Amino acid sequence: MVQIEKLAVRCSHTIAEAVKKVTNFYKQGSLEKALQHLNLMDSQDTKAISFTYVRLLQECGKMKALEDGKQVHAHVVELGFESNIFVANTLVSMYTRCDGLVDALNVFVNMPNRTLTSWNALIAGYAKQGNYESALMLLKQMKIECLKPDGRTFVSLLMACANAGALEQGKQIHIDVVNSGYGSDVFVLNALLDMYIKCHSPRDAHEVFGSMNRRDVISFTTIIGGSIKHGDSKEALKLFHQMKREGLKADGLAFVYALNACANLKALEYGKQVHAEILECGLLSDIFVGNALINLYAKCGCLDQARDVLMAIPRRDVISWTTITAGFVKHKKFKEAIELCERMKQEGLKPDKVTFVSLLNACASTAALQEGKQAHADILDAGFEKDIFVSNALIDMYGKCGSLKDARKVFDEMPERDTISWTAMIASYTTHGDGAEAFHLFRLMQHESIEPDEVTFVSVLTGCSHVGLLDEGCSLFESMFIEYKLTPMLEHYGCMIDLFGRSGRLQEAYNYLTTMPLSPDVKLWKALLGACKVHGNLELAESVTAHIFQLQPQESAAYVMLSNMYAAAGRWNEKVNLRQSMDKRGVNKQPAHSIVEREQIL
Repeated sequence: MVQIEKLAVRCSHTIAEAVKKVTNFYKQGSLEKALQHLNLMDSQDTKAISFTYVRLLQECGKMKALEDGKQVHAHVVELGFESNIFVANTLVSMYTRCDGLVDALNVFVNMPNRTLTSWNALIAGYAKQGNYESALMLLKQMKIECLKPDGRTFVSLLMACANAGALEQGKQIHIDVVNSGYGSDVFVLNALLDMYIKCHSPRDAHEVFGSMNRRDVISFTTIIGGSIKHGDSKEALKLFHQMKREGLKADGLAFVYALNACANLKALEYGKQVHAEILECGLLSDIFVGNALINLYAKCGCLDQARDVLMAIPRRDVISWTTITAGFVKHKKFKEAIELCERMKQEGLKPDKVTFVSLLNACASTAALQEGKQAHADILDAGFEKDIFVSNALIDMYGKCGSLKDARKVFDEMPERDTISWTAMIASYTTHGDGAEAFHLFRLMQHESIEPDEVTFVSVLTGCSHVGLLDEGCSLFESMFIEYKLTPMLEHYGCMIDLFGRSGRLQEAYNYLTTMPLSPDVKLWKALLGACKVHGNLELAESVTAHIFQLQPQESAAYVMLSNMYAAAGRWNEKVNLRQSMDKRGVNKQPAHSIVEREQIL
């Protein structure tokens, strides 16, 4: 008996050594040597050979090396091991992991015997592609052959439904899960949570979560991520707190979700607590956690803290730099944003599309044309010039920097243009006073059946105002709600007031303000008051200022403008009375001031 046990141990050592030697050859990049060693193995030791094939095929699957896997398959057939159930099952699994579903199916169909592992391997392959129809068809066939699905089967089926967004089929599998006795299996329930979240059914996900007798970190992480995905960051933080209360230790992904929820809610203080926990757990070295921290501080306007985190994380990637750059742009620290992009390049990292968009926004906001042109050159080198988001940002940058020729060149060379492209180009012409070209471009946009949005109409109406296209502007304004079903906002009414005011149609402008469905703000009334001053309509100016004083009694600019109009008309008594009214109400004229930008000398 002792001799038999020793022989068994020796045999197991032999198998382990063979497997190790063959897999080491393969990991070192020599499949040929691995297969040669297999040829040299004792042909009688079928157990060792089959185990070695299994491990070698697993390595091919892990590395997604389809061609290598096919060579090993050919070797398997040559030596007659294709009928070995363990080898055949591993072949199916290898092919599915390498996205070779046709080959996997061929192996599966030709297997003389199939086990539950065989079925699960093929179902997992279809699940990976989101092909729930084929996965469900296999389930039916499996049941016909009197094989009952297990937890792995259900996890794969639910993954297929999740990837395809097949909610109703997922619900049917949920029923099968319960009927098959897997309603308390935490792995299956986690797959159910994931399926309901990806199929946009958070209520069902929360019902499953609430019914779980045992929950692990994956359960909480899945439901927390789902809450954020469906716009409920408060619920996400409650669940994160509950997870800790139940004694579960958060992993990197849970911390990322918690930080994202804090960023969405601008919950800076709670975010700082999470930051402290991350340091305590030693997870700052996790690049995803570090990037989420940068995002939190950047969104909350704590740019120095965001920069501190950036410098503290041991490894920085493009997302790290892009996140902090976007934060500086959002908070109007444009020069610093440009400097950060330059430092990123110095570290040997190439900007991605999102980085370039943030950089171009910074250049646009500071009219930094030379930096913008350098960014454009980098974009061409990186091959992003055909990306619609990058091109739109380029048009905006060139337009705001006053280089209309460059903006139009980018616009004309775009392989496809969307509403934002046209709007950016129209706004560029409007900003620089070329209302006629802005209006012409808008007509071309309509001709190409590109639907304008609210921002487009602000730009083109402003352009019409600049060149006095009154009838065209009125027609466009009407088309907003009649043709395009867009609801005019205060900005659009402001354009119309400016259009009527420049054309001297002051009474029509007044009628617009008194009959519009929105309540006009002080800015709109002041615009009309300015037009009254230009055209010397004192009577209407008095009515307009009455509306301004009703909304904002301390609005000194309106008092001053009306006072000047009284003086210009020689109505000194009214001017004195107005001045006394100002003193009585405690209204002080705001002193004029100028801003001089002083360049720091280093």
